[in-house]
Amino acid sequence: MEIFRFRDFRFRMRWLHGVRFGIQIAIYFPWADTIVFQKFIPPRWFYFFLKGKRIIFDFDDRIYREEDCREANSPFHRFLTLSNTVIVSVPAMKNELEELVPEIKSKLVVIPTLIDLNRIEMEKRNRIEKTRPKKSIGWIGSSGGLPNLELIEESLFKLFRELNDNLDIFVVSDRPYIPKNRQLKVQNIQWSLNNEYRYFTWMDVTVMPLADNQRNRCKAGFKIIQSLAMGVPVVASAIGFNNEIIQHGRNGFLAKSADDFYTYIRRLLADDRLRNSMAIEACRSVKKFDYVHWTDIYKNTCLSNDLRKGIET
Repeated sequence: MEIFRFRDFRFRMRWLHGVRFGIQIAIYFPWADTIVFQKFIPPRWFYFFLKGKRIIFDFDDRIYREEDCREANSPFHRFLTLSNTVIVSVPAMKNELEELVPEIKSKLVVIPTLIDLNRIEMEKRNRIEKTRPKKSIGWIGSSGGLPNLELIEESLFKLFRELNDNLDIFVVSDRPYIPKNRQLKVQNIQWSLNNEYRYFTWMDVTVMPLADNQRNRCKAGFKIIQSLAMGVPVVASAIGFNNEIIQHGRNGFLAKSADDFYTYIRRLLADDRLRNSMAIEACRSVKKFDYVHWTDIYKNTCLSNDLRKGIET
């Protein structure tokens, strides 16, 4: 059996009417039994190419609104119901979709966001050890998550002031973060895929504050998993899947308030022995997220003979 996979809705839409996209369809589609759509919802006219194929809809973020699920004619609802299997990254998202779209309950499968530990070990071997005497805190994520930093901005400033400017605060994103408190000095760094693991080597602690809402409760915690795999302890909000990834007091800390963030970050920055022991445990704790442990599960999910055929008309 052959699998053809579309990845990322926004990227592929730029090719939708282009020559390259057409060539891909012509070459791969006739031979593919299963089509995997990752964060990609095709337009209605595209269904013609999906006749007789098994359809896998795979997304690790909450890319929908409640009204998208409840409205039968919405593109998201329509594609959910046409798909043979829907893969989501966390149980919270599965539970929500079961409630909002009951007819797809039997199609839902949870597979967490995964990492390549072999690649990460290579990154660790090539890492350049910090030579600066400063302590460092880091946040990495897309610009959509920057408002969450405001939740702990005063805690960061308090640490910055206590350490007499002997603290680097890195924000790695596609857009800069401008603190409301202009006295807080932040080093904004443009995110690049080629350096996605190198950034962690600059940081003693990473932070992941999240507002408590349904979208954040459905987050897969990928940056947390990456940070732990690189041996960098994390202080994160005690929300959603964060509670499954972080073992409080062992590979990081779960914070329930801005004061908790201040307390746990300060403790990690002040205690090298604690930080180093947590780094060792952090690496051990994410082995279950290595993709090699999930390859057979993913393959069986995509190629199961029990799946009905997808779009027939």
